Formats: sequence, C-alpha cells, structure tokens
Amino acid sequence: MLGNGNGVRNYFVSLGTATRTQFQTGILSQGQRITADNHLTRVDPALMSSTFSAGTIVAQLWDPDNKMPQARRMSLGYEQDMGQMWSGLVVGARVAYAQFKNLQYFVNVNLRQRLADGTPDPNGYYNDGYPTALNTFTTTGRPGFAIIRGRRVDLSAFGNVNLSLNDGEGTYKALVLEARRFSDTGFGFTTNLTFSKAEDNNSNERTTSGSNSNTSNPADPLALVAPSDNDRKFRGVFAGYFPIYFGIRGSVYFTYATGRPHSAYDTRDLNGDGLTGNDLAAGLDGRNGYRQPHMKKLDLRLTRAFQITSRFNLEANIDVFNVMNWANQSTSLYSAVSGSGPIADFGYINTPDRDTRDVQFSLRARF
Repeated sequence: MLGNGNGVRNYFVSLGTATRTQFQTGILSQGQRITADNHLTRVDPALMSSTFSAGTIVAQLWDPDNKMPQARRMSLGYEQDMGQMWSGLVVGARVAYAQFKNLQYFVNVNLRQRLADGTPDPNGYYNDGYPTALNTFTTTGRPGFAIIRGRRVDLSAFGNVNLSLNDGEGTYKALVLEARRFSDTGFGFTTNLTFSKAEDNNSNERTTSGSNSNTSNPADPLALVAPSDNDRKFRGVFAGYFPIYFGIRGSVYFTYATGRPHSAYDTRDLNGDGLTGNDLAAGLDGRNGYRQPHMKKLDLRLTRAFQITSRFNLEANIDVFNVMNWANQSTSLYSAVSGSGPIADFGYINTPDRDTRDVQFSLRARF
C-alpha cells in the first residue's frame, strides 16, 4: 500500500559547484524545464538518479490474517446505603479489569539483521519474524524480500516496508471508590476516586503508520511490557450542586488526574533500523518511564430564574470555566541523549496551556 497509490522517491541535493550548475544550466534549470509555450517538462528519472542522491520508496503491507481489536471487560462492585448515619449518602467500591487483544503495530520487514559481532547475517531476513531476538539491523544490503505467512514477497523496489500486525496485547486494572448524596435541602454531590494501571507490549506512540511507525525492536516487538500511553495512576472527579440562596442555584465540577507517561529518546539510530524514536540509552527508565505534569480543572455555574408573568420567565446563567485559572502544561521535549551526551532541555515544560479562565453569560426565555 502506497500513499494515494503513488510511490514517492526523495532526492537529496548537497550544495556545491556541480549541483549549483544543475539549477543554472543543467537538468533543473529554467532553460531545460520550461518550454517556449510555458509548459513544465518532465525530468528524466534516470538523469535524476545519476545526478543526485536518491532515497527509497516506503511501502506498507497488511498481514492477511489481521483481526479486529478486542476488549474483554469485567467489573465487580459493592454499594452501601448509609442512610442510618447520613441521610441520602451512598458509598461504594468497584474493581475493574480489561484485556485488550489484537492491538495494531508495525514492523519493518525489509531490514538485514546483524549477527552478535555486528556483521550482516546472510540469513537475517524477515521470515514470519526475524531469526533471533538480537536487536541490531542494517539498511545497507537490504534483503529485498520477506516471507509473510509462508509467502515470499518481493520488496526489491522499496526501502522501508512496514508490515501491519495485530497481535499486540494490553491490560487495564482499576480500583474505584465512589460516593454520592442527594438531600431534600437542595445539596448533593457525586464523586469518585480511581486508582488504575494500564500496560501493553507495544505503545501507541509507534503503532500508527508514519515517520516513527515501527516498533523499537523489530526482532522481538512484543517482549517489552510497559505503561500504555493513556495510563493514569490516579484520577478524581467531584460534581456537586448547592442549595438555592436568594433564588440562585449553583453547581461545580472538579477533576484532577496524574500525568500521562512519555518516553525518553536517543537521537541516534542505536539498532540500525533507520529510526531514532524509542531507541533508549542505558540508564533511562525505558518506554514510558517518565510522566507529564498532573492536570486539574474547576468549573462553576450559577443560575437565577426571574418570573416576569405567569406564562413568561427568564433564566440567567453564568458559567465560569477553569475558575482558578490553573495552567495544565506539558513537555514535548522527549529527546534525552544524543551522540554528544545528555540533552539539557529534556523534559522541560514547553507547551503552553491556552485554556484560560473563560466566563460565559446566557439568557433563556420561556413562555
């Protein structure tokens, strides 16, 4: 599968006298590209390849035995009415478990695997998996073929070839504490605290086709179990409403959650698979071993009804979003190590939060 059915080959031009000439009088110059009637001419691909450095065409394959993702869930809970002590109060606890199967990820199947001493393995081509779990490859001397479900697939016209597989797995475990109370006095709330853990063996960071589509270890893509991209250790939610004072009704909504995980990257291609993301240097905490900052938000609504006539009334509402004007910021600086050593700004908070305090007024008429 190619983007829009087209195979795109990139050419690289190094600045110099020879290449500059190609733009002045050579194959890319105006004199050779534009005809007398102002039509743009086609560049001969053979001349392009002999003049400039040519990249390879990236293709994508789909496993013929791909299956749809599945989620198997179960939960068990208990509730207790505390009416004898606190009128209208109900408390409870619940445990939840989910298993996810057939998760999608991509593996580059047009790599040459290396031996333990670093030399290319003549038998180190993809044959429904790479021969050994050794995570070292080379894009020089690609096999030009792969064996998928026992079929030999010709890849000689391509560079990286991403095979879509769907045998990844994940789990979700949670303990949820809940409470709610509704009273005749006009006060009520519902709240829950969730302690959870989500893991998988192939993170969502690299499970969609793109520049960093492949697993960090094509030889053993399912070996590493680590926190999922959406894993949150704790989340709390409170929603409540107030009694009516001076005809004004009020309600609040508060949420707090610990940060999602992220990885630390090495900017070098440590395993030779042509990609740099998720190639983790020694001493870092592995895939998704770091956390974004926590997030919190408080919203408020105030409502007042005005009876104008027996059949006509107005309702005024004031909504204040992010009442405390909290900034929920994050980092996109995931590169931690380069060939020169540690990167100083790794993990620095650099993403601004533009969700500032917002006040909204509305008026509703009923008749």
